[in-house]
Amino acid sequence: MPRFTIRRILQMISTILAVALLIFVIFSVIPGSFASSLMSDGRGGADAEMLVRVNAEFGLDKPVHLRFFEYVVGLFQLDLGTSFRFRQPVTEVIGDRIWASQQLSIAAMVFAVSGLSMPQFWLGLLPSFGYGGGGSALSDPACDHAGVDAAGAAGADHAGRGARDHE
Repeated sequence: MPRFTIRRILQMISTILAVALLIFVIFSVIPGSFASSLMSDGRGGADAEMLVRVNAEFGLDKPVHLRFFEYVVGLFQLDLGTSFRFRQPVTEVIGDRIWASQQLSIAAMVFAVSGLSMPQFWLGLLPSFGYGGGGSALSDPACDHAGVDAAGAAGADHAGRGARDHE
């Protein structure tokens, strides 16, 4: 059992590293820079001096391999960095919004457990289990008062059309 646990922990670490590398590479190779998109208002280019300052502030002026190493070390220290949008530590941004996410998940669990989130195809199956009035999947509420089921009504209708066609 301890060998299995150790193996799983090592697999988890390697998976986290692989996903972090993939995300980091994707964001590093996209055209343009984050600083230019942050500083640009859509009407023109950003000031070169401001771009240099923003790149230095976020560490975007460092080589890619050094930025990735610092990113991974920060991940293992639970330091997710600084939010580009809010200019706050990411852990604080997540902490401010975690309660709303918990409320949504609790509400979803209540709906799921109470049956209010039943898939729609189950509604079609309910009559075959005796729920919904008819008692059988083949019963037709329109024919209940006459004692004729849906299969019998369809057969009578077909026989009537056949007789009319031969006249």
